[in-house]
Amino acid sequence: RSVPLRPVIAAVMCAVKGYEAVADVHDVRRSRWLRLRSARVVWFVAGAAAVSAYQLAVRGGTAGVSAPALASAPAVSRDELYCASKSPVAAAFCAQDLARARADITALMSEARQRCSRGNGSSILGPSAQWSQFAQSLRVKIWSSYSPFMPQRDSKLEKRNGYALAFPDAEISITDYLHELPAEEKASHPPVSVEHCEVGDEDGESVWTFERVGPFHSRGASWHSAGWRDAGRFGAALAEPTAGPLSVSAYGFRPVAADGTPIGLPPVHIHHMHVTSSQSLARQWLRRSSDGFGLYAVEFDLHGDRQCASSSGGMNCTVRAFPAGYGMHITDPMETFFDLADVRPAGSPPLTFYAEHAYRWTRAPRRRVGKLLTMISTGTFKPHDDYLLHFDAARPSEYLYWQEGRWPANVSLVHLYWHTHHAYVDDLWAVSAGAASLRLRQLFGGMFSNLTALGLDVRSAQRLILAQLSRAQSECVACASPPLLRCSLDPDRWEVEGDAARSHYSRYRAPHCPEWDVVA
Repeated sequence: RSVPLRPVIAAVMCAVKGYEAVADVHDVRRSRWLRLRSARVVWFVAGAAAVSAYQLAVRGGTAGVSAPALASAPAVSRDELYCASKSPVAAAFCAQDLARARADITALMSEARQRCSRGNGSSILGPSAQWSQFAQSLRVKIWSSYSPFMPQRDSKLEKRNGYALAFPDAEISITDYLHELPAEEKASHPPVSVEHCEVGDEDGESVWTFERVGPFHSRGASWHSAGWRDAGRFGAALAEPTAGPLSVSAYGFRPVAADGTPIGLPPVHIHHMHVTSSQSLARQWLRRSSDGFGLYAVEFDLHGDRQCASSSGGMNCTVRAFPAGYGMHITDPMETFFDLADVRPAGSPPLTFYAEHAYRWTRAPRRRVGKLLTMISTGTFKPHDDYLLHFDAARPSEYLYWQEGRWPANVSLVHLYWHTHHAYVDDLWAVSAGAASLRLRQLFGGMFSNLTALGLDVRSAQRLILAQLSRAQSECVACASPPLLRCSLDPDRWEVEGDAARSHYSRYRAPHCPEWDVVA
């Protein structure tokens, strides 16, 4: 049956994607969106957001969001103090974001990888395990794609999908899978292969599975993509009816050199690295999850904004472990697909790299970690100067997206982080209030708003929303979930590199957002 649920708004000044959070589910409720079988589940909640043409954030009023007393401390110290202040479950998940935890799990993964010696034999468990070629079949087909950066007018993909083509001379910002390479260029980008290795973990009950695809050859200004079904070869393991549940307790996705050294940005940008049972290689929703916990499952994902600043671990942040006793339950075979971009200028020195995926998994009982996915999609609106977020520098505009959703159960959100494309982002907000109570349609006319055309900018829009939030708070009497600004971006999410260009690169920072008890 459908249960009336209290709405939650993502009122945001940002670029398309959103936030993820860990949540404890308390009361089991059924809704049109999510069906839960267990009263005690830990969830990663993936949300989404919207667009501004400006990239540096100056946070507006964010009462209840971050602790000002910690603001003057170094970033790492602030994060440690923040995690230490939380409840035990929240602190356990928060601690996995800290530099030392990332370093620890990366070291364990690297040690396991070193025991994967190169060879031609089959993959086996144990210290003598070897890499083996991933077998292609009618069921498991490896594909790869290469395309250079190109003007929009030359992109067959943009034309097929009806993108705006508002800036015909602008370079496209996504792989063109339909691009036809000249014969001589195609010869320099031969098909890739996938190698697979498994070794036991030092805990004696877990296994590390590694999959490496490549090599990719690049001289800058190019996209490199690949994908295959049955990620991690978990399909066969899932087919064993009496083997028990399969849980992943740690994972790491990254571009690497031939010796396994991670390659970060610069020079290689991770547009996305997805491993999912609900999306196809063409990035369309393929099927619903069969585990009964939700409609779609995006079990693992990693994007360009997950690399930390050097002082906070750098590429170690592309490896994540769940706290002891927790794991992502794998219930369906998954697909791997990714886009990696060499952002150096065309004609740069040759670069050879691979894409590597690692999973630590076990049959031992683990408390379930999951994802609840929500989305504000620009594909619904296509309102911008261009669908791929090019903007006219001669007439800069600022934008606002918002969307509201309803929680499917009583939950406690204990650790949150955002995913977005920061070059287009000013801020993202998660607000526990409905759109009607904040009068968003009256203020902005709809879910997408060109603020500049309304005589507004991001700052003035934030002030308007905060004023409505204050009014809603004053009208709230014994509210089960008070109207509050619950979470926003941490502005300290940039790193400057390069003596000449002084380029700004987006870096991962988990926001300091308080725990949040949601009443459905």
